[in-house]
Amino acid sequence: MNTTLNSRKIIPIKKLFPVFLLAYALFQIVTLTDYPFIHSDEPWLSGLTRTMMHEGDLSATEYFFDSWERYPHALKTLFHLLQMPFLGLFGYSAFSVRLLSVLFSLLTLTVFYKIALLVLKDEKISLAFILALSFDNQFLYASRLARQEIIILFVLALSFYIFIKNIDNTKIIFDLLLASTIGLAIGIHPNSFIVAAAIGLCYVYSIFLKKKKGTNLLIYLFALAGVAAFYVFLSFQMDPDFLVHFFDRGAQFNVDRSVFEKLTAFGPFIGNIFTQNSLTYYMPNIRIQLVGFALVLILSFFYFIKVSILQHAFVQKNSALFPYLFLSILGILFGIISIGRYNVTSIVFFFPFCYLLLFFFIGQLHADRLASLIIVFLVAIHTLLVSDIYPNDYRHYLQDLSNYVEKDSKVLSNLNTEFYFDYDRLIDYRNLSHIEDRSLEDYLLREGIERIVYYEELDEIYTSSPSYDGVYGSMDETLPQLKAFLSEHGREIGQFTAPVYGTNISSKIGQKKWKITVYAVTAWP
Repeated sequence: MNTTLNSRKIIPIKKLFPVFLLAYALFQIVTLTDYPFIHSDEPWLSGLTRTMMHEGDLSATEYFFDSWERYPHALKTLFHLLQMPFLGLFGYSAFSVRLLSVLFSLLTLTVFYKIALLVLKDEKISLAFILALSFDNQFLYASRLARQEIIILFVLALSFYIFIKNIDNTKIIFDLLLASTIGLAIGIHPNSFIVAAAIGLCYVYSIFLKKKKGTNLLIYLFALAGVAAFYVFLSFQMDPDFLVHFFDRGAQFNVDRSVFEKLTAFGPFIGNIFTQNSLTYYMPNIRIQLVGFALVLILSFFYFIKVSILQHAFVQKNSALFPYLFLSILGILFGIISIGRYNVTSIVFFFPFCYLLLFFFIGQLHADRLASLIIVFLVAIHTLLVSDIYPNDYRHYLQDLSNYVEKDSKVLSNLNTEFYFDYDRLIDYRNLSHIEDRSLEDYLLREGIERIVYYEELDEIYTSSPSYDGVYGSMDETLPQLKAFLSEHGREIGQFTAPVYGTNISSKIGQKKWKITVYAVTAWP
């Protein structure tokens, strides 16, 4: 009789999750381009996808970087292949490429809900965990940005679920399944190494508990290496000097630093996230989460010792999956430090597991469900209060631009306008710092530039050099040449302002109405 009553209580909760997921999807779609602002990485990646589609070649490189030497590889081709149907079905826009991220955010939440049911063993607390995660401003940020983080997070969630679901199973089919899942993600982004590290640490712990065999770990590692070798092989077909160019590119992001340098750089990385210090990326205010998660991790460390080292029988019985949560976070940490490229967007990989730990400890309390609701409420209110939301700003920005520039004009402009122009019409400002053997005038003549969109932020970058050289490269030589060219061969045809999209410097966004002036090139020498 009790079982029947309990089942009746559980059924509505099971129905609530798909209802919530549908409502969440609608919310995401309605406000998709309002938060966060469109970052130049998004048209950069989608522009490369568009180039591949237009050229019919996965080894094609970005058309808008013609003076900046680019080298193809296979390590992100799967991501571009995933973008292609969205561009084909919904057209070329920021909205269509962000839809892919929304889809994977829904899949990620679904898998984490299944993980929560296994770990927390309570459907109400599991649903509360999903609500808190989905409303978190860092997760919202990743779930919309047309980059690879949310897909890698999905792969991390799926891999972790497969592992804990089959934790006592030593059949090699599951090792091969995990290796192929994670290995496939190399085609999304090399950050899939973070997933491999997290699951690898779980393997080591399972072997320690005699739940897995050393053979399982070896099969996992060799199969993973095999998939990685396949991507390297494909990359060599695209570029015979792939490894040279790959490591040269990595060196630009400090991935060639020593282990000690990478370790010591982690503190400043977290400090920059805490203080919202970033050159071009939007940085959500996540100070409360960082402090709260730090406390949860300290508590988790001592709890892990109690479970794993002291082997407290009662705690082990009621916390069988807890160590794997904690070890996954350590694995993510190891992966990020090993790579050494401290991109602020990668912080999202920690969030679901830290929230799971938080709700795990809440589950140990008598007032666990009330506490869960309070946390969900606080997370939602916090996100609402601290998030920078810009309704319709991007649409207005492109509308203002369209008053002075046709879609098919050959133009020198900011990469964030790429969604407006026809294919092969845009030349990005980043090219200017790579003009080596010719003058700016010769370069513009060769490109047949008809319109130049001049941003007030260029003056800010020039006068503050080298503080903002990371935006477009050094403008010390090219900006005076550009101004001289405009004074001789340019005619101003219009001006408008854009507080958000008038600058790529994140700390300057919204501080003023940035002026954008459009010039027509009237005569060539």
